[in-house]
Amino acid sequence: MRRRTLLAGGTPLLLAGCLQLEEELEGETTDDGANPGDDEDADDAGGSNDEDLSFPTGVDEDGVSPSLAEVHRNALSSVGGTVTVRRDELTHDHDAFTARTHVDGNTALAEIDWDGEEHVESYRAPTDGGYWKTTVDGTHSYGRERGANHADIDGVVYTEELGATIHAADWNEPVVDEQAERFEIAAEGVDNDTALADYLNVASIESLTAVGRIDADGIIRELEVEYEHLYEENVLLNTLTVTTEHVGDPQATEPEWLADAIDEAPEINATAIEDRSYIELAHEGGNPIPVGTDIVVHGTEDLGGTPLSAPFEDGDVVYLHHEDDEIHLSRGSAPDEAEPDPLEPNIAVWAFGEWEYFFAEV
Repeated sequence: MRRRTLLAGGTPLLLAGCLQLEEELEGETTDDGANPGDDEDADDAGGSNDEDLSFPTGVDEDGVSPSLAEVHRNALSSVGGTVTVRRDELTHDHDAFTARTHVDGNTALAEIDWDGEEHVESYRAPTDGGYWKTTVDGTHSYGRERGANHADIDGVVYTEELGATIHAADWNEPVVDEQAERFEIAAEGVDNDTALADYLNVASIESLTAVGRIDADGIIRELEVEYEHLYEENVLLNTLTVTTEHVGDPQATEPEWLADAIDEAPEINATAIEDRSYIELAHEGGNPIPVGTDIVVHGTEDLGGTPLSAPFEDGDVVYLHHEDDEIHLSRGSAPDEAEPDPLEPNIAVWAFGEWEYFFAEV
């Protein structure tokens, strides 16, 4: 078993070949003017400098395990704070997003941007469910996601992606900073890439380096990961960064647009008909679901999806069926000439565009 190493007086961790987190953070300030590495920020972690720190679940003498992602989520939910997650695909400069999420218990207020082109605000709360808002060509559009059926914050703090990324890395021995009451972590290389490759829908993770800091309670204060993955015979370079601020000062306030979202989110009634050969979707109020939105069907496995070729509006009825390993959509009535595969019980169906417009089970 490898021994923990003590840092003297908060000396910065510098790892050759890693992302040099300290250099990038030096001089950087948060939106409230505080430096993420200042002693004031360290006070949020609590605890005593007179006693040895205990590893949080997910961290031990041998490194970091995927369970840290859930520990981070639970600890952040318990005390409240703001976490920013950003992913960049650097090779072709696409698929970049930034998600800034205020968390307070099971309530989360998030703002998500894709390359600065699409902007979504999302609100999840145990009492109100999950709603979101976006603006396209000056028009607001709203949706009611599956968080409306069971409130959780995993999706907006990216617990699954974070856990898969941690699992992929070959972590070094953590370094203990007793004064700051934190653990410095670093990884060089790939250990187990299956979960992350599956999450990203790529062939493999080719390389990985990481560096970060974790509070004694398991909150990830800073994490930067750089990795290459193989996709369609191309090696693409990605970065994933996580920053947590305002710990103990939750700012997940109810947004002004929530009442409009509750009124305007599409109300979709889903029914299995003709011995479960078809799914009938009836739009019964709320804003239209626009052209290009994918209607997705999922059972014990993914059955596929199909994009809307015309808006799905109040009063419209569409029919879905599975045939020849594809999902087909028709309007007005189920097609007589189709030979659909019977659908198993507990089929889920949803519409996904900028975000999830609705979620239903039949």
